[in-house]
Amino acid sequence: MDNTILPVSNSRRSRASNKESQTIVNGGYQEVYTDMNSTRVYSESNNNSNKEVLNKFLTNEKIINSVADNMGTVLDIAKEIVRIKGSRIETQNTLDIMDKEIDKLQAATDDYVTRASEDRKTLSNKAEFTLEILSKLTDLLKDNNSSDEIKALLINNFSSSIDKVWENDR
Repeated sequence: MDNTILPVSNSRRSRASNKESQTIVNGGYQEVYTDMNSTRVYSESNNNSNKEVLNKFLTNEKIINSVADNMGTVLDIAKEIVRIKGSRIETQNTLDIMDKEIDKLQAATDDYVTRASEDRKTLSNKAEFTLEILSKLTDLLKDNNSSDEIKALLINNFSSSIDKVWENDR
């Protein structure tokens, strides 16, 4: 199983009429720049915690894979011991122990898969909500004939909403 996580994109740019609106996603760091009549407004949101959550998933998966590899080695050694001693009682005891260890490993794997799936759904929902907010902000900035100060307030309010969505992951 390939566990490589590919970035969605390194840079996404869009232009709307005479106004410039850019969203640059670079390593989990999001910056929104808006240039209206030579006035620049910056709104930043650091989502490095998203990387930490994904790294935690990968670390847990590596641990489970390592345990599985070690369990395979333990099983191979146990089989060799049983073969050498040849005792039927020892064979059954060893097989019982191996079955218990396999059950423990299966339970840990099932638990990890369930938690990882739930966390991925949560991250997906948060990302979808963030995109909706950014889309609404873009529409407001395109259609709104308000002053740059009003537009700056809109950007800051939307940025605060995005920060609240992600604050539990920090």
